Amino acid sequence: FCNGQGFTHCTLNAWLQQ
Repeated sequence: FCNGQGFTHCTLNAWLQQ
């Protein structure tokens, strides 16, 4: 998910939560 904390943070969250 994206919380508007930055593209990198968003990508890392999506990748880690697969």
